[in-house]
Amino acid sequence: MRSAKKLGFSDCQIATLVLTSELEGEVGTKRKSLGITPFQHHPAHTNYLYTTYHATEHDLEFDENGTMVLGTGVYRIGSSVEFDWCTVTCVRKVREMGKKTVMIKYNQETVSTDFDEADQLYFFEIVMDIYELELAQGVITLNQAGIDQQEWVEVSWLSSPDPTYVLSGAAMNVVWDRSTLEHSLTAAAEVSSEHPFVLTKFIAGAQEIDVDGVAHEGKLLVHAVFEHVENAGVHSGDATSVLLPFSLEVQDMSRLKEIA
Repeated sequence: MRSAKKLGFSDCQIATLVLTSELEGEVGTKRKSLGITPFQHHPAHTNYLYTTYHATEHDLEFDENGTMVLGTGVYRIGSSVEFDWCTVTCVRKVREMGKKTVMIKYNQETVSTDFDEADQLYFFEIVMDIYELELAQGVITLNQAGIDQQEWVEVSWLSSPDPTYVLSGAAMNVVWDRSTLEHSLTAAAEVSSEHPFVLTKFIAGAQEIDVDGVAHEGKLLVHAVFEHVENAGVHSGDATSVLLPFSLEVQDMSRLKEIA
């Protein structure tokens, strides 16, 4: 067990490869009963932390009972900005309440570029192990928290299947008929059959526009409109954009300014 953990195998992988009749939680319970737990390592003069099985003691003490904020997994094109804003805003609110914050993220550089936004910043590995190390008093998540979500709607065949174990861009396809839908579902299930599947309406011929602006005290001072050459669906970082816009109508420009 100890050798497997040092090699990077998760409890889920051990359960699948070695003890197929056992559940992931049971493997974790057995591991802890053997005294095999990760140690916290503090690699620099920051609050960056990561856990490792290649150690014999912790670098810091855990006695502040912080509130844990679960951030994101691997960042992909088209997903980082939104999730970064959500986690950082959450951490700031918790700190305003006078509570110590513990953030778990995949990449320490994706916290609005400021590692000290949280009191403790862990590189993601095992959430429950970190929770127990920190003696945390609670965990803040978004899913299944009763937060209002958009209502489900029925979509036509022209839709975009999106496996929920990925973020924007990966494993997504445009479905035109039943056969392409079945192919997408089969391909997604081969990667992971444990996650639900989301269908999003695909807007054919949609146009993407970027707007950058500078504001002061809530008033927009100056803004610029970039029109994408490619149709919507090509990520902004990869798309070709033109300044000034070449095909937008006057009313569209006015609406963009209003939104900005």
